[in-house]
Amino acid sequence: SSRHTRVARVSWARRCVYERGIGRPSTYASIISTIQDRGYVRVENRRFYAEKMGEIVTDRLEENFRELMNYDFTAQMEDSLDQVANHQAEWKAVLDNFFSDFTQQLDKAEKDPEEGGMRPNQMVLSGSDGPTCGRILGFRRCRPG
Repeated sequence: SSRHTRVARVSWARRCVYERGIGRPSTYASIISTIQDRGYVRVENRRFYAEKMGEIVTDRLEENFRELMNYDFTAQMEDSLDQVANHQAEWKAVLDNFFSDFTQQLDKAEKDPEEGGMRPNQMVLSGSDGPTCGRILGFRRCRPG
């Protein structure tokens, strides 16, 4: 996607988080620090810009864990956890409900791609030249081990 699209995606996501009341002000700094440290975004002139790795991770999560990437789901989960904290809901019931759906999504993602599982990791070109060879650098995310 184009640079403009990446900027729009990050700005839109940030607005949605604030407008929907997801997270707590005390968690914003650590969240921002984490996504920067992992190379998902960078900040220039007080604006967030999605990095290629951030796009790759977001696309994979949206493909395989669509519900978890839904802002309404996140807001509802935070409400449920607040109810647990206020003794208005049982923590086991909240977590059982979450894990029953999540386990199904995880099982599906772990299948072979031909069976609907997560697609193989293809190299994504960065658009930047390598410092030594001068060829375009590519990203490929893999599981260690």
